[in-house]
Amino acid sequence: MAIYKSSAADKYTVVPNESVRDLSLSFEATGLLCFLLSLPSDWAIHKSWLQKQKVNCGRDKLTRLVAELEDAGYIKREVAQLDSGKLNGFDWYVYPTASLKNRNTVKPCDGEPATTKERSLESKDITNLDHPTDNRALSMEEQFNKWWKYYPKKVARAKALSIWKSKTKGMDVDTMKAFSDHIINDVEFRLADLSTGSKTFIGFDMLHPTTYLNQERYNDDV
Repeated sequence: MAIYKSSAADKYTVVPNESVRDLSLSFEATGLLCFLLSLPSDWAIHKSWLQKQKVNCGRDKLTRLVAELEDAGYIKREVAQLDSGKLNGFDWYVYPTASLKNRNTVKPCDGEPATTKERSLESKDITNLDHPTDNRALSMEEQFNKWWKYYPKKVARAKALSIWKSKTKGMDVDTMKAFSDHIINDVEFRLADLSTGSKTFIGFDMLHPTTYLNQERYNDDV
């Protein structure tokens, strides 16, 4: 895990006001960001460990909060591999401010005038309300790409996307996002278990993505 933050005494955590006041984040996600930034830069992060650090933080809730920070550009995670090629969980990169590619979507606090670019973005958002089908199609592909990023065996992408479209047919944007979070959570859980040397999910890193989706392995009782 790599944490990028201002240098300060170990007893204090410095978080920019623009991040604390970012209206695109929930209070819970802001709290998680502050907690992650308080950790040493070489701290090994596992979701199972994170769940135990605060009360009322189940697996699904934590997955939602991490996804919220990822979408806003405060967290980036990459599948980690040893030199032998064996999967070794995830590398986490935590930033005190949103990444540049997402910074333009951060909304100003009440009382602070929006910039010309922000007003332009808001105008585009309103225009997009007239095209719910376009929004849904865009969200569907975004959610698929997010899952594909974490799935270990990257083959037959076009066929996997076709199956994904079939599985999410008829879902609204919120339901589709919940479906995506559920599947990503399952993939992360299996990969994290494999990284410990457990044989419970042995072979998962070689499981064809179309098989995983077609057989709905994300609904296995694990």
